[in-house]
Amino acid sequence: MTTLHFALIYLVIVNVVTFFVYGVEDNEISFKQIGKMI
Repeated sequence: MTTLHFALIYLVIVNVVTFFVYGVEDNEISFKQIGKMI
């Protein structure tokens, strides 16, 4: 497993956790922020 794969998995986990913790609306915002980071 490369660092890139680990980073992508980490972002997915964070996104899923954010989805359950904050809900769909905030999750969409955080997803857009992650998209800007990539």
